[in-house]
Amino acid sequence: MSSSETFRVSAASCDRFQHLSMHDLFLHVQEISIRDVEESGITRKETLDSGLLWIVARISARMERPISYDETVTLSTHAGKSRHMLFPRHCEIRDEQGNVLFRSCAIWVLMDQKTRKTIVPEEHGIRIPGEDQPEDLPWLMKVPQVIGETETILHRTSFSELDLNGHVSNLSYYRWIEDLFSEAEHRDQFISSLKISYLHEILLNEEVALNMTSSGNQVRIDGAVQNRPVFEAFLEQKQIRES
Repeated sequence: MSSSETFRVSAASCDRFQHLSMHDLFLHVQEISIRDVEESGITRKETLDSGLLWIVARISARMERPISYDETVTLSTHAGKSRHMLFPRHCEIRDEQGNVLFRSCAIWVLMDQKTRKTIVPEEHGIRIPGEDQPEDLPWLMKVPQVIGETETILHRTSFSELDLNGHVSNLSYYRWIEDLFSEAEHRDQFISSLKISYLHEILLNEEVALNMTSSGNQVRIDGAVQNRPVFEAFLEQKQIRES
């Protein structure tokens, strides 16, 4: 099963430098992925209305260059081969000339709304057919360590950061990451590689310690709530080439 859509990057989706923000980039990725799953026959009736929640456990992505305001791009998605409780979900963005701008692999799991624990999908009659493609990013992912100076920024979660699952949306993390960098860094660099592992839910009004360790063009961010690790992220940056 696969789906695709072509869209023009709107002003509302762009940052100060007319680049598609990470939040809105992954919003597009999430929405087309959900539509593709629903078209395969797994609708909200089988999941949300039955007390089962889709959550993203891990995601990795690579970007060749920033995607800009008013640019027309095509986003496609397909399901990878399921691994027991894990559903790999692959996405790709190409420009009008067919050049690959972005690829990602997300690992989806299903969580019981009441127990907040992951479940075995087949026990609930949920199966998503899929196949791995040669160009897919690896579904196995490890968040690398970074050795360097560490800075801690505290953030208290707000209502607007929650999603319908009742916890902080995975999309909110991208805004946190973007806000860790200066305006000059956003002007001169872009995130070319990203890996995030979501370890535990983050809830409303929790104080999250964002521990950022940098070395050269590599950055690792460890998120913790009351000293309990809740997520870990790794990213690499590249210089933006003038067009």
